[in-house]
Amino acid sequence: MMKGWSYVWLVLLGLGLGLGGCSDGDDGQDGAPGPEGPPGESGWPPYPIVQSVSQASDLVLVVDPSATVISGDQPFQIRFTAQGRSPAGAEQAFHGLSKVAVYVSHQAPAENNEAQSIWVNHAMANGAGFSMYCTPSGITTDRGGNEVQACTLVEDPEAPGTYTGTWEHEGNAPVVMDSDPNALHRIMVRSYDVVDHNGMPIPDKLLSTVQDYIPASGDAADSVKDIVSNQACARCHGTLNGFAEDDIRLAAIDAHHNYQQVENCIACHNRALALGDADNGSGEDPKGFNPDFAPMVHRLHAGHHLADALVGDAKAEFSHIGYPARGTECVLCHDNGDGWQVASVQACESCHINFTSDDSLVLNHDGVTDDACVNCHGSGNLSPANAHRVGDTELAKAVLTMSVASFERDAVSGDMTAVFDVMVNGAAVADGFDLTPYHAGKGVLPEITITAVNANGFADYGRHKAFHLDNMTAVGGQLTSVLAAADAMVFADGDTVVFAPHFAVCTQGGELVASDPALEVGPRQPICVDGGIQSPVAIFEYAVVGGGAEPVMLQTDTPERMSVDVAKCNSCHDDLTLVKKAYGNSELAQCSQCHNSSNAGSYHAGVNLFVTNTSGDVEMEQVPNQYFNRDLMTVSHRFHSGAWDLDDPHAVFILDNELTGYPQQLNHCAACHKDDLSLFAEDGGLRSAKRQVQVEYPPFSGNLYQVSPVTEACRSCHVHNTPTALSHFSNNGAVLAEDMSTAVAGVESCGVCHAEGKTFGIDAMHAGSAH
Repeated sequence: MMKGWSYVWLVLLGLGLGLGGCSDGDDGQDGAPGPEGPPGESGWPPYPIVQSVSQASDLVLVVDPSATVISGDQPFQIRFTAQGRSPAGAEQAFHGLSKVAVYVSHQAPAENNEAQSIWVNHAMANGAGFSMYCTPSGITTDRGGNEVQACTLVEDPEAPGTYTGTWEHEGNAPVVMDSDPNALHRIMVRSYDVVDHNGMPIPDKLLSTVQDYIPASGDAADSVKDIVSNQACARCHGTLNGFAEDDIRLAAIDAHHNYQQVENCIACHNRALALGDADNGSGEDPKGFNPDFAPMVHRLHAGHHLADALVGDAKAEFSHIGYPARGTECVLCHDNGDGWQVASVQACESCHINFTSDDSLVLNHDGVTDDACVNCHGSGNLSPANAHRVGDTELAKAVLTMSVASFERDAVSGDMTAVFDVMVNGAAVADGFDLTPYHAGKGVLPEITITAVNANGFADYGRHKAFHLDNMTAVGGQLTSVLAAADAMVFADGDTVVFAPHFAVCTQGGELVASDPALEVGPRQPICVDGGIQSPVAIFEYAVVGGGAEPVMLQTDTPERMSVDVAKCNSCHDDLTLVKKAYGNSELAQCSQCHNSSNAGSYHAGVNLFVTNTSGDVEMEQVPNQYFNRDLMTVSHRFHSGAWDLDDPHAVFILDNELTGYPQQLNHCAACHKDDLSLFAEDGGLRSAKRQVQVEYPPFSGNLYQVSPVTEACRSCHVHNTPTALSHFSNNGAVLAEDMSTAVAGVESCGVCHAEGKTFGIDAMHAGSAH
C-alpha cells in the first residue's frame, strides 16, 4: 500500500516540476504581448437563427404594411419578418426562405348592389393567375413545370429573418393594381420548401396570418365582408395545433389540401373566378357550379339534398356531402354580424336550384337582379332570417312536454298502466287532444318507451317495451296507455325503468303543426309540411317498479362514466335530434335505450367501400358480415369512420381508401370525447365500466355471444380484421365473435400498450392536430 502511494506521489511531483519548467527559469509572470494577427471575418448571424420547424404553427410570418406597396402606380415592394421555433422551443429568426407566394386582394362595391361588397384579387384582375411567387433569383417554375417570372426575394444580411420582395422585371408586379387606396386591402404570404428538424416536409400549408389595412393611411382595418368566422367552421372542421387563440386555423378541409382560414379561401374563390364559369361543366345548368365563395359553400354544404338536381362535374363534386345540422339555421355559420341577410341571386340560387322549369317560383324570379332581391327580401317576413325561420329550432324544442303522472301494475290482469301529463307551451292540452296528426316521422307513431336498467347501469334491450299513444285522446290534460301483461311481465318489482320518447312532433313558430304520412320520403324520415320542424318531446324519467327504492342511474346519465360529451356532438350537429330525426332523441341517454351492449345483431353488418374504376365510374366493394351489434359506441365509431354499408357514396363513406364526408380528423378523439377524462378505467377496461358486448353470430342466426368491448370499440374504426389483426386482439385477451363465448368477456390487456401516457397510447396515436 505504501509503495503504491509513493509512486503516485512521485508522478504528481514530476508533473509539477515539469509545469514549473515552462517558465524557462523566469519568475512566472506573463511575457510581452505578441504581434497583432490579421483581421478576422465579421460574425454572422448577429443572433441565433433557425432553418427548420416542427409544425406549421412554428413558422410565423408578419407583413409590414408601412414597407409594402400593392396599390397605385409605384413599384411593388413587400417586407415581412419570419420567425421560427427551434427544437428547444426558442423563438428565433427563420433564415433561408427560398420561395414564397404573395396573395393580394381588396374590397370593392358590388356592381349592381351597393349594399354588398366583393373581393378583387389583384393577380386575377391582371390576368396573372391567383398569386405571385418570390424567389432569390426572381425566376421559378409553376405547378406545370413552366419557368415564370417572380419577384426577387432578399433576406437582410444585417437582420436575418427579415425579407424584402421587389419586382425586377419589365412593368410592375402582377399583384399591383390601381385600386382605391382608401379601401381595405388584404395580403397573405405562403411559404414553400420548409422542412422539420428531421429534414422532412411540413405536412400542412405554411400561411401567414392575413394582414388587413388601408394603404392610404397604413392603418389596420376590419373587413365588412367576413360574415363567417373561422370559429364557426372549426365547430365541425377542427383546429390545427399551436396557433394563437385569435388565429384559428382549420384542421380538416380537403380541398387543395386545406387553406386553413376563410380569409385564405376568398383570395381565389371570389366573383372574378365565377365570371365565365357559371355552369357546372356540362353547359346544361346555369345554376350549377359557381366557384364564388358564398354560392360554392352554400352548394357544398347542401349537397346531399340536391344530388338529383345536379349534373356533370357538379354532381361528382357536391352530391355526396351530408351536412350534419339544419341547413336553414344560417347563424350556425354566419356568426359574424348581419351582413349575410343581404339577399343576392347567386347566394340564394346556390341552395334553391331544385325547381322544375314550370315552377312558379322560378318563373317569378326569372331575370331578377340583386337589387330586386333586396327590394323583396331586404326586410320583413321575406327577409333571409325570417324566410329561413332562423332561431325557430330553439323555440320549438320546448313545445311539447310530457311527464309520468302514474305508473302501476294491475294485481289481477298483470297489465301495466301509465298516465302521462301532456302540455303544449306550458298549458295542459284540451280534452280530445290526439298526438297522431303531429308525429314527425314516416313509419314512426307516437310512443313512450320503457326500458329496464340493469344493476351495472346499462339499458337492457331484452326488457324494452313501449306505451303506444297513437289514436288516443286526452282527458283532463292526460293521455293513458296500457302495456299488456305479456309485455309487462319482463319487468319485475324493484326494477329500475326509464321512460323516454320514441317520436318527434312537427312544430312551427312555437306551435304544433300537422304532418303528412303521404310525403314521398324514406322510412323514419321527417314528414312535416308547410315548413314544419321536427322537434323532440321533452320526457325522460326514472321509476322503480313497485316503488320503494332508489333508481339505478344509466351509465349515459352518470358523468364520471361518460367519456363522450353531448355538447361536443352538438358542436357539429347543433341538435342531436337531427341524427335520428323521426325519433326525437336529443340526449345520448335516449339513444342508449336501443343502442346498447345488450342489443345484438345489426341491420348494417357489412362495410361497403367505394372505388373509382379506370373509366372514372364509382363501384362498390363489399366487406360482408363484419359487425354484429348495435351498441352506441360501435355504431357511432363505424358511421363516422365510413365503415358502413351505404348503397351509394353519401354522408360519410370510404372512396379509394380515403375517408370522405367526415369533417374532422378521424384520429382526433377529443372531437367527441371529453378532454379531461381517460378512456380507460383503472382495471384497463373502458371508463364506462362496460365489460362485454352481446353479438349475434352469424348475423340473423339468433345465436348470441359475448365479445370484448375495448376490441369492439377499436375495430369499429379500424376496418382491418385481417388474420394478423385478429390474432393480435386474441393474444391480448380479447374475446371475438368467432370464439362463440357465452361467458362474461372479462378485461383485455389493451391498456398495457394503448392506455393514455404509453408510447403507443391512444392519446399519442389519436391526438389529431387540434388544440
